Amino acid sequence: MKRFLQPTLIGIATMLLGACTNIDCPLDNVVMMQCGIYDAETEQPLTLPVEWALSVKPADRDTILLNRAYGTESFLLPLKEGEEKDTLLFFLAPISYDTGGTDEEEGTQEGEGTENQPAATSIEPDTLFVNHIGTPHFESVDCPASVFHNITEATTKASPKNQLRWTLDRVKLVRNTVNYDDIENLRIYLRTTDNQ
Repeated sequence: MKRFLQPTLIGIATMLLGACTNIDCPLDNVVMMQCGIYDAETEQPLTLPVEWALSVKPADRDTILLNRAYGTESFLLPLKEGEEKDTLLFFLAPISYDTGGTDEEEGTQEGEGTENQPAATSIEPDTLFVNHIGTPHFESVDCPASVFHNITEATTKASPKNQLRWTLDRVKLVRNTVNYDDIENLRIYLRTTDNQ
């Protein structure tokens, strides 16, 4: 009986240890859309000059998704998990630009600006519209659920009041699927204006 019991217990122990899984869960379960910046005339990648900063926020919330990025040629943006359309406002301005608000120490009011910063009334955001379909993604009981997206359409609208040097010209959908892969989804083309 001992001869039969000992190999059986060793076999059961080996199967139990082999049954343990080692799942590599993503550290962050927020899926991000990768956007590349391109020159509208040459259609070549464009690196934002270090004196210009790009900020992006949703049109319906007071949340900053990208805060004053400069010297970059690509960036990541999250998409809404519960809705099928994102409306994103793009603010592209010189780094020294006053974005409005009150500076109590300096005593300036919204839109006044200072000696070194122009008034914020001349900056108008460009708009990017992204339509997408969210699909829940589940890897394991050990990992939190996430939402992958399939982009169906992306369009831009440049502000006619934009008095700055750069503005959104158009957008090109390169890859529909937004998941954990580090692959470009949108190409955002910037054009120069006659201003500044």
